[in-house]
Amino acid sequence: MKKGYIIIEVIVSITCIMILILPIFKTINLINRDRENYKNNKSILITMDMSKEYIQELKNETDLLPTNSINGYDVSVQLERKITDKLYKYKVDISKNDNKEAEFYIIKRYE
Repeated sequence: MKKGYIIIEVIVSITCIMILILPIFKTINLINRDRENYKNNKSILITMDMSKEYIQELKNETDLLPTNSINGYDVSVQLERKITDKLYKYKVDISKNDNKEAEFYIIKRYE
C-alpha cells in the first residue's frame, strides 16, 4: 500500500517541477532575445552617431555621398529640403540586407 502512495507522490512531484520549470525557461529565452535586441539597437545607435558626424563634417551640400556603408549597415543620406540659404535638412535611412532599420533627420547649418 505504501508503494502506491510513493509512486503517486513521485508522479505529482515531477509534474509540479515540470510546471514550474516552463516559466523559468520562457524567462531565460526572453532575456536572451532582449540581449540580442540590445546589441542590435546599440549597433544602430553607433551607426546613427557616425552618420551624424559624417553630415556635420560636410563643408557644403555638394560634398554629400548618397550612400555609404557604415558599421555593416547601408546608410542612405538625402537632402530632404533647403530651409534657407545656409540651412539644410537631411534624411538618413539605415538598412541592412534591404531591411530598413532606422530613419532620422538632421538639420545642418553651413557657415
